[in-house]
Amino acid sequence: MKKLILSSIAVMGLMGANFSVMPYSAFINYDNSVKDKGYIGGLYGTMYISPIKIEYDFEKDIFKYKNNTPNWNQWSFTGVFNFYKGYNYIFRAGLNHIKVSQANEKQNDNIYILGALYYKYLNYNTGFDFYHSKYKTFKINQLSMKYGKFFKTYDGTFYFEIKPNLIFISDKIKANTPKKNYTDVDFKLTATKWPWVTTLKASVGKNAYKVENGGFVVYNLGEEYKYNYGINVSRYFKNIGTFRVGFSRSKFSENNQDSYSNVYLLTYTRAF
Repeated sequence: MKKLILSSIAVMGLMGANFSVMPYSAFINYDNSVKDKGYIGGLYGTMYISPIKIEYDFEKDIFKYKNNTPNWNQWSFTGVFNFYKGYNYIFRAGLNHIKVSQANEKQNDNIYILGALYYKYLNYNTGFDFYHSKYKTFKINQLSMKYGKFFKTYDGTFYFEIKPNLIFISDKIKANTPKKNYTDVDFKLTATKWPWVTTLKASVGKNAYKVENGGFVVYNLGEEYKYNYGINVSRYFKNIGTFRVGFSRSKFSENNQDSYSNVYLLTYTRAF
């Protein structure tokens, strides 16, 4: 089951603040699936003391099924250290720890995070993330490369990003996936006209056990996803903070049939 998708543009937007907090919640409903609905709540935050920024996230997920299958309960904690080298480089290392329980079954999974980014402020950025996921009976390596470019207009900015993802599964039988290797591509377009920010996102190509958004998002049930698209809209209010609403829809394979998930998101961000 995937963790809630935290928009990377929200993470980037907090880089100038010494401290920030972002409580969030989401509701998920499913079409043509054995799953009925899902509830997600969490708290993302940052602490910045030059040249180190610490990102953390606590999250609780509950997924309910239409038949007599027990609820899927999941806790996760993610911590990432970012080291800023000069004005152009960021190096990242962290861990996403996931605790899963379903009836009497319990499992602990770990995703190890490494990354590097070269950027020129409000111009362009390029970098990579490497994820090593350790599940009970198999392992997964993923390499994600990205390039992002800013475009200025007379009254705002546009940001475009492309990110190919290469996923390598150690044992497709134990992972219960149709394929051993996957490749897909993420696209993102963000328009900023202060105090409004609108982001369109899409993922093209099949994937399984994918890790996203710098390690804060994990698809850890092994469903084969075929595409995803979504939109986020946020508005900043002076002396109050930023509110954001979002929607995303995914198509995935479940029990040899096509299923769909719809995610409705609400977040509030306060920087200090």
